Amino acid sequence: MKKEILCSDCNHSCHCIAVTKTSIKCGHNKCKCSECRCFEKNLIKDKKLSIKAIKEHRYQIDKVDKKFLGDKDIIIAGLNSKNPYEWAIDPVIKFIGDSKIKDKKFLKYILSKNALVLGYLDTRFRKDRDLAFVAVNQNGHTINFLDEKLQLDRDLIKLALKVGRTDMKKGKKYNFHLPELSYWQVVLDNTNKKGIGEVNGLKIWCSWDNRERYYWGETLNGIPNGQGYSETYETHEIIRKTFKVVPKKWKDKYFKSSSKKKEGYIITEKYEGEWKNGMMHGYGEFIEYYEPEYFINRDGTAKPMNKYKGNFVKGKKEGMFEVYQDMGGDDEKPSDWTKQKFKNDY
Repeated sequence: MKKEILCSDCNHSCHCIAVTKTSIKCGHNKCKCSECRCFEKNLIKDKKLSIKAIKEHRYQIDKVDKKFLGDKDIIIAGLNSKNPYEWAIDPVIKFIGDSKIKDKKFLKYILSKNALVLGYLDTRFRKDRDLAFVAVNQNGHTINFLDEKLQLDRDLIKLALKVGRTDMKKGKKYNFHLPELSYWQVVLDNTNKKGIGEVNGLKIWCSWDNRERYYWGETLNGIPNGQGYSETYETHEIIRKTFKVVPKKWKDKYFKSSSKKKEGYIITEKYEGEWKNGMMHGYGEFIEYYEPEYFINRDGTAKPMNKYKGNFVKGKKEGMFEVYQDMGGDDEKPSDWTKQKFKNDY
């Protein structure tokens, strides 16, 4: 009789493929201890067994010994396996990122199979135009990962718009959004407006589904430039249904928070300050609001959750900022403000 292997953590029968050397399929339904993490210790050290495990279940690449990082056969097995959880972070992509691959020819193959890997590669590869075309041709969304110079490349923008976003969730493709730089390049190429102007409620770039963003203020060639402010609104089925039943008096108070009075839309963000080439650029204040089902001000207007005052560079927080965080009181207090340093919006 074959001797039973016991888990070193919980002393139950161990079903880790690294220990049993058989199929991974028996593991989860036989394990007696749902808290057991012994597989993190029992990494697969045999290459053939590693490939077998990955072919059976893509996520088994997490259990492969780190000595196989960069191994082409392991990576190819991962890329060609089925992803059962499209909504989750793909461990194959993470494995490739950790592999620190330098072989450009192999990187082209990888990006042709799953271009989202580009977001995990060294930044120098995001400046490579050849790799950029391979990635964008596989998934248009990867234009968002590219160096700023390449995001302005008209040929790459055209390809991204043609391909769209190809990764899926529950069998449906995600909605595609150009990065802000690319978006304004397209607008600039297609506008007939010249010189300094002013707009009231111009619909502008927004990367969120179920949200719309509008601008009031100065423009150059029809694009936000100079002093102005934007407001972002969210809408979905529940919000629209709610707006049909709440009293007019409540809506009138809430709409005082925003410049657009759109039935079924709630304000989520506001920026007021300097703009350049369509983007927040220069000194300004950015406000994030609570959804009204959680908190509103005593007068019924939208309640700020966070505020940021400082210098923005191409739409992102950069440098030292004054930061307000609501601490639950009805009135804003000096103690609610702190100073924080940001780089590239974080």
